[in-house]
Amino acid sequence: MLRRILTWFFQQRRAEPAGAEAAFVPIRDKHGNLSGIIDKLTADYLQSSAPDPTQQTLNEILASVTRVRVLEGGVMNGKALGTRVLLDCTDIPSLNSLRSCLTIVEDPKTFGHCMCVGNPTLECFADQHLVATIGLHHGRSIRWDAWKHDALLQDGKALLNWLADRNISDPLAEHQADERMNEEFQQAARYWQEAMPRCLRQYWTQMQGFKVDLVPLRQALEKEYPDQTARALALFSWFGAGQGPWSGFPMYESVPEQLLLESPTEIAISALSNRALTTQQLEGAARFFAGWEFRKHPQSELDNVPAELKKQLLEHTLTSPDQDKVQRAKKAFA
Repeated sequence: MLRRILTWFFQQRRAEPAGAEAAFVPIRDKHGNLSGIIDKLTADYLQSSAPDPTQQTLNEILASVTRVRVLEGGVMNGKALGTRVLLDCTDIPSLNSLRSCLTIVEDPKTFGHCMCVGNPTLECFADQHLVATIGLHHGRSIRWDAWKHDALLQDGKALLNWLADRNISDPLAEHQADERMNEEFQQAARYWQEAMPRCLRQYWTQMQGFKVDLVPLRQALEKEYPDQTARALALFSWFGAGQGPWSGFPMYESVPEQLLLESPTEIAISALSNRALTTQQLEGAARFFAGWEFRKHPQSELDNVPAELKKQLLEHTLTSPDQDKVQRAKKAFA
């Protein structure tokens, strides 16, 4: 994987026109050897010696502002990327209310750096002079090149409503859509936790990392479910509790799959055979046997799954409105 990334990186470097600023820069170890790459904007942020965000420095600039232009697009290197003007505002009541919207959180623990360039951009003028270019990020924070970090707004909704009141409604609509998506994600995570075997709930935090130590989870499961068949059924039921797709799901949803893959395929098949299965167990089994990890696992041979079980799993999946699931099931079981 690293070799492919580095090859792509050098291809990008060769493709850049002479004199162009590189979009990516190399990461080198203490011996000067290339160990990775990083985008230049993040590298510039990490190397920046600019001060932390403060309300005082922002207020000093805002006090002199007599005009604000709102531009479509974000900010890069302190300059607006867009040229389309969404609003050109000079009336004093609007400027005063905008100042009240730009109240930041000064707690250093909230400082950070969003990986995108933001949208939209506020260009602040004192008479004819551009004194600040401020990018809005996800209705939550602002970026100003006078500071090293992005600053969290105390009330991001207030700024979004200020824009919406002046016919710039897309940022508010996008923020509301993000909120709905986040709530759906939280609901799915709560449902997933409820479906989790009780003996594993203490490991919930560890399950959200990039690499999960399965040893204590396996030991807890073996203690709670000494019988291999009962253990497999519990894992299938848990794996079937996902509320989203079978691909592109949260990393924690891969844990029951990894635990199932540790057991011989015969155990999994035996657990599912000659018994009435719940909808969640059917979902978990279909997801498991149609999944990429099972298909590439050395012990996993789809031909070993009985035809009757395949038929049952296919019939279950065909009722799903998710066409990706349907196609995966057809490929695996039809």
